[in-house]
Amino acid sequence: APPADLAPLLGLQYEFLNFTLTLYEGHLDYVDGILESTVQLLTKVLGDPDVGSANQLNDPSAVDTVVTLLSTPLKSLGWQILDMQHYVQLMSFLNIGTRK
Repeated sequence: APPADLAPLLGLQYEFLNFTLTLYEGHLDYVDGILESTVQLLTKVLGDPDVGSANQLNDPSAVDTVVTLLSTPLKSLGWQILDMQHYVQLMSFLNIGTRK
């Protein structure tokens, strides 16, 4: 089972993302770097999400934070998010219902 401190770590990633979007508006590489480190964190804790649904997030607080991490750049960068390599990777940690 994931450690209880996963949600606060994801919250920190969100705060860093928000700061970066404010300070470095339009820098997709910076935003993608934060998403990449989030993917690395989740992979380290949960394993590869492509292996099976057992490696997806189940903690509601952590799921909410990942949804916020994904929706925040969408609001400010629009469809440019599709150019980011790690956006879809991060989304793969969510179950199909949450992804919609």
